[in-house]
Amino acid sequence: MMERLIHTQLPARGRILLAEDNPSEAALLEEAFAGQQLSVDIQCVSDGEELLTQLRQISRGHDASRFDLILLDLHLPRRSTEEVLTTLRFENLRLDVPVTVLSSNVSIEQSAHLRKLGVQTMLLKPLDLEGYFELARNLSQSWCREA
Repeated sequence: MMERLIHTQLPARGRILLAEDNPSEAALLEEAFAGQQLSVDIQCVSDGEELLTQLRQISRGHDASRFDLILLDLHLPRRSTEEVLTTLRFENLRLDVPVTVLSSNVSIEQSAHLRKLGVQTMLLKPLDLEGYFELARNLSQSWCREA
């Protein structure tokens, strides 16, 4: 189980649930938020089972901590993001948190299907650290609240 929390004491404030199985990519995203001088708590899960558990808690209101954004890698071990979102829909559970999927490759059909499952935004994974800095800037402007 990979669960980490990062917090930096800086102006903008936000909470993100990140589902990413690659520790290097999760670390790049954390570094990008910290490098942008943003105060962001990132809770990271590393597979689809952990993600499903977290999303069930959020959808049922059992998670006391509110997330501003759920950021998901499309291809997770144990259960894919698509499987997790399909399961939530089958169980008739709603997420009141914006969901963004990151992927290095996604088809138009897959993107359309994910939107039907509640994904608001599909983004390409950055290729380098500067791309992660830009992603962090854009996400913080869109989803993180002021302190």
